[in-house]
Amino acid sequence: MNINDTIPQNVANGVEDTSVWMWLALAELIVINFLLYKLWRCRHARLSGMGFSKNDLRHTDSTNVGMDNLINSITKSDELYKELSRKYHPDKFVNTPLYPIAQELFQKISEHKKNYYLLSQLKEEAIAKLKIE
Repeated sequence: MNINDTIPQNVANGVEDTSVWMWLALAELIVINFLLYKLWRCRHARLSGMGFSKNDLRHTDSTNVGMDNLINSITKSDELYKELSRKYHPDKFVNTPLYPIAQELFQKISEHKKNYYLLSQLKEEAIAKLKIE
């Protein structure tokens, strides 16, 4: 009895080993493609969750950004926020009819504490509504 008689012919030629490795490589390719698809969907979902679309991101270079507001937001917004939060804090208006107005304004001030332009608008609004300078 010869050793080649006991081994099937396709295994002896190496065909069996090649097909196993081919199927393994194909399975890996499918897994990699699936993971890339999930990554793409995650990135797309993250952008749409923030309210951006691809067109919004493409046109960011052509939009006009108020550089004055940007620089003021960086440098002066903290000072204005501290001033407004001290002057128009709702605790100063307890047991007065201005309390709900002060509470609403203070919430808006807290939401926009890094935006100088909106803080300056809220200051004007607070002066008009609360009649305090």
